[in-house]
Amino acid sequence: MKEANDLSASRSTLETPKPPPPTTRLDFLLVRIDRFFARCDGFMNRWLPEEYNPLARSGAAANLALLITVVSGIFMLIWYRSSVQFAYSSIEGLSDYSLGGWVRSLHRYSSDLTMLFLFIHAGRTFVARKFTGSRWLPWVSGIIMCTLIWFIGWTGYWLIWDQPAQQIAMSTMQFVDLFPIFGEPMSRLFVVDRLVPSLLFFVVFFTHMLLPLGIAVGLAIHLMRVTRARLLPNRIVSFSIIGGIALASFVIPAPLDQEAHMNEKVDSFTVDAWYMSPLALGLRFQQTGLWFALFGGVALSAGIPWILGKRRAPASYQAVVIPSRCHSCNQCSEDCPFDAISMIPRTDGKPFDT
Repeated sequence: MKEANDLSASRSTLETPKPPPPTTRLDFLLVRIDRFFARCDGFMNRWLPEEYNPLARSGAAANLALLITVVSGIFMLIWYRSSVQFAYSSIEGLSDYSLGGWVRSLHRYSSDLTMLFLFIHAGRTFVARKFTGSRWLPWVSGIIMCTLIWFIGWTGYWLIWDQPAQQIAMSTMQFVDLFPIFGEPMSRLFVVDRLVPSLLFFVVFFTHMLLPLGIAVGLAIHLMRVTRARLLPNRIVSFSIIGGIALASFVIPAPLDQEAHMNEKVDSFTVDAWYMSPLALGLRFQQTGLWFALFGGVALSAGIPWILGKRRAPASYQAVVIPSRCHSCNQCSEDCPFDAISMIPRTDGKPFDT
């Protein structure tokens, strides 16, 4: 009887939670887009369960694609020679349907798939308004990791030393020349082939190999407030992604352009939309303004939690504990994904530990 009275009293003192006010300055638009994505998810769930939908688990799918990229890149060291004189010939020697050619295609396509899943993950997070308040850290760290992965891909295309790599090197050096770091313009080193420094090529190779370690640190920061994050999709989705990339790499080998020659004007070449978009745009617009616009866009994206976020008072609808109903199941602590609930010893004389 006493427990029933305690329960009724606790219910009477608890007010019905009110819906939270808008948390961003674009809620009226983002809510509609989020609802559209929710309808698309519901439509897909009729034929494909949510746990088997890689678009609903785009973050974990991006991690898997990135892992494939790293592993295939390590195997590429068997055939690749990191020097200006032999880089292109070591890649050209891999026929399309050889093991080395298949690994190279796997490395190329998995890196593109990584960027695709990252853009889906960032877009879904943005329209769901999951970047305000304490979620600013995962958002900012995610933007930094996206930029880092893009830069790793940018340096990777440099290492092939074909015609796109020639344009990447020249575009990068033109950007470096904007800053008074070196005594003479670095772009002068790419006028003729004999002036291209082998040491610079090795620095690019070393950067391409070392920067993935920064992704591991960034991923740890990105998930530090999530207690039960799934780094990879389930087995069925993982095998499907791996099998799809492996099959595509065998059926459609990655293209290879002509070798880079500084004294030859390049008329046309293959452009990877995910990693070489700045190069394609830079050939049509002024290089300086384009690079600063890109870096400004990254900074603007990282500042979205403060640009679009709204300050509000602490929520009155946060979780509360009703001692008369608590029987130490620990389910609340296990269900909270942010490790925000801690179990403590009981002091009310109930026959439960916590």
